[in-house]
Amino acid sequence: MGATGGAGTAGAVAGSGGGTPIDAGGPAKDSGPPVSDGGSSETCSLSVTVTTSTANGPFAPGHVAAIWVATDTGAFVKTLGRWAGPRAQYLFLWNAVSAAAGSPGSVLDAVTGATATSHTAHTVRWNCIDSWVRKAPDGLYRVYFEFNEGHDAGPHEFVSFTKGPMAATLTPPDTANFKGIRLDFTP
Repeated sequence: MGATGGAGTAGAVAGSGGGTPIDAGGPAKDSGPPVSDGGSSETCSLSVTVTTSTANGPFAPGHVAAIWVATDTGAFVKTLGRWAGPRAQYLFLWNAVSAAAGSPGSVLDAVTGATATSHTAHTVRWNCIDSWVRKAPDGLYRVYFEFNEGHDAGPHEFVSFTKGPMAATLTPPDTANFKGIRLDFTP
């Protein structure tokens, strides 16, 4: 699947959760010395909205969920949101990539909450700062979505976007389990 947005500078490609290979081989490349994400004069931001839709798991509509940013190869950059409480262990992909990056279960500056009791829209923001409090360089990134209504691996997808000098809005097509996806990027 694919969609294009924003003056040809950003594109969206939804990746299937059905065995999509990812490279979780460590943290994103070093982008320089740490910077504070508070008080910065930069306005870089990414707003992400998605609505999960049941996979008819044994605990549906209750589910755990996570949204995170990764490099274009799938390496963990930063968690944007996690709704799991003590059941975070069932976010198998998110746990694997955050651990591989040396930041297991990282929720630094993320929206967090208890296990969701129904499928609803989630909106989160990224300030273009990674989990190591460094400014993320321009380039191709992915926003991953994962949820689980049981004890086996649940559905996951990703949307690719370009962090660069141009603003973009991406609205890729709905998938079976992720609806109303919208990415609004401001450089």
